[in-house]
Amino acid sequence: MAEYVAEEASAYENIMVFRGIEVTCQDNVQCIVLFDPSSHKRILSKFMGMLTGIMEAGEHEANAPPTQPCRMNLTELFEAVQSEPLIREHCILLPHFSHLEAHKSANSQGHHLRFAELACDGVYVEVPYDELDITTRNKIWGYVPAWGKRRRAIIATGDNKTETWDRLGQYNCWLKLGEHSLEALRQAMLADEARISFEEPQIPSERITQLTICSTLTGNEELSLTFNAGFNALIGGRGSGKSSFIEYLRFGLARTAADLRLLDGASPRERDEKLIDDTLQDGGFVTITLERDGVPETWRRTYADRDRITISDRKHNETTLSLDDARRRFPARAFEQKGLSSTMNDPAKAADQITGIAAAEELDLRREVDESIVKSKRAITTALQQAAAYWQLLREEKRMSTLVTDLKERLAANTERLQADGISDAAMKILEKAPEYSRASSYIRSIQVSKETIQKKIKRH
Repeated sequence: MAEYVAEEASAYENIMVFRGIEVTCQDNVQCIVLFDPSSHKRILSKFMGMLTGIMEAGEHEANAPPTQPCRMNLTELFEAVQSEPLIREHCILLPHFSHLEAHKSANSQGHHLRFAELACDGVYVEVPYDELDITTRNKIWGYVPAWGKRRRAIIATGDNKTETWDRLGQYNCWLKLGEHSLEALRQAMLADEARISFEEPQIPSERITQLTICSTLTGNEELSLTFNAGFNALIGGRGSGKSSFIEYLRFGLARTAADLRLLDGASPRERDEKLIDDTLQDGGFVTITLERDGVPETWRRTYADRDRITISDRKHNETTLSLDDARRRFPARAFEQKGLSSTMNDPAKAADQITGIAAAEELDLRREVDESIVKSKRAITTALQQAAAYWQLLREEKRMSTLVTDLKERLAANTERLQADGISDAAMKILEKAPEYSRASSYIRSIQVSKETIQKKIKRH
């Protein structure tokens, strides 16, 4: 079964399988034995042969034999593995160490001396981490001298006992592994406070996943580095190229000192700029693969066209952006070598440096705010112009309304006179002005329409 599952899982990049065996020892303690993924199945067979009183199931048998306890106690099992070089380098032993009422756990009366001497880096529990009492945790972490002073990692797992696999992965336990190997698992347990979590990790919505470099420094072939979703570190001796990789990354993100010189007053460092000029000018480029809200895209910046960045989406559609637009698309912050570690070297300047770092973090936000202010000023200017026009129309409307009222009063008076005296020469002159009165009425109506239009615009703003 283990070989079958491991073979099937190898087709998936995001699934890691460690073949293992759960051993029930003679002293009623269970222990999980995990094997390196590269180990041949003969290693597992040899280990099974070491277990007295246990018969290995046939590879093609439908069912395994009934579970039997091994005729070794927990200490003897550890000693047997340590004394066999062919097995010792290929497996890790994790004893069961849960709360006092747990089934077949090493955390029981009389086991403290044996547990204290065990050369193991971790234990497993079959309960959620939050349900593990503090006394049990302290025993595991080496805070109770009677149980040993060695710190051991806690791995929460579920013992699947049903055909529906309901308990598989039931309890949250996340391990950060550098690679799919037994050594990576051991390193995670040795640094459990940093590499083991019992809450689902929060993956950044925007992150870099790969850096690819083509330069004279990396030779004829392209060189690629992949990054995980958490903290990444480049470790190497002096002159191994750590700073060079960081500078290439800054170049690909348009974050070199030369790129930012006009933005925040930074002056380019000669050595860093010389690296870019000397190693990329002969057809060199930097490609960065990143994710934004889970959507991958690839940035490519060449030395020949260093003022622009070409972005390709997953459908291979290309978009060319200026360096400013690229920085807005993927905000990032890059510090020079020792830019952070030397912050407190000079207490007199520490406050300014910390303030500068904080200000740098707010740089992109400040640009967005400045753009919003400019847009708001335009909108306010437009609104003020419309408001001024509106008040001008109100004045014009009032003036024309007064004129219309006067004309109506005069027209009514002349009408009465016509009815009483007939048409006189003065009345004929008034009738000749009828087109003028009509134009005034039309003008009044046009003012009212303009006023209503401006009122609607002002309400929108």
